[in-house]
Amino acid sequence: MKLLLAAIILALTATTASASTLEWHSAKRLTVYDSTSSAIYGQALDKALADWGASPVIGFIEKDGSGCNATDRAIGVCEFSNPDLPLYNWTMIWSRRLPWIAGAQVMLNTYTTDWTLPQQVYDRTLCHEVGHALGLGHNTRATSCMGNGYAPDAQDFADLEALY
Repeated sequence: MKLLLAAIILALTATTASASTLEWHSAKRLTVYDSTSSAIYGQALDKALADWGASPVIGFIEKDGSGCNATDRAIGVCEFSNPDLPLYNWTMIWSRRLPWIAGAQVMLNTYTTDWTLPQQVYDRTLCHEVGHALGLGHNTRATSCMGNGYAPDAQDFADLEALY
């Protein structure tokens, strides 16, 4: 398999760039496979898709998923539990031919989840990880979930429009 594992870096490194150099060939009808089993993460994913879907260049088709299996031409979202992983949550995207994203996987480590936190913490987590799956990197804005905020901001939408 000639997969270029191109974007573990998006989630594992702290970049200050707002946008990535990777993008989906078309982001108007992205399939999202929801394999979350907890109501908290399911609700947070629904909110994240609604928030990002407010962009005129992004659209989602949500379907039920099963497990943490990555899928080409889709974003998979799943929960798993592993006490040995130092990372809480991350997004992995891959490409077969740069700059196009071939698929993405959002993985939520429930072993490290503090279920007593307010819902907006989980909403922010899913907003952030779905933002990575769309091709956005970290930023330092307090108004952006790619930085320290709880939802996409106007600059996030501008960055998406520049990508797509």
